[in-house]
Amino acid sequence: RSGGHQQLRFSKDSKDSVTVFLNRHASSRFPDIDKLVGKKLRIRGPLFRYRGQMEMLLTDPEQVTRD
Repeated sequence: RSGGHQQLRFSKDSKDSVTVFLNRHASSRFPDIDKLVGKKLRIRGPLFRYRGQMEMLLTDPEQVTRD
């Protein structure tokens, strides 16, 4: 967490995976985000490159489903 933002990483090396970014304005829509740790998830949304790494912006809980 940084300044209310959260980043969900799925690999120790962020260059090998997509980072899911949750900004502080959308975080209130995800009150139980910590309960997703260790779960198998499907996250949908557009990918973009930020500072050389692939990221997906998480804005709506409907983007996340558990497999």
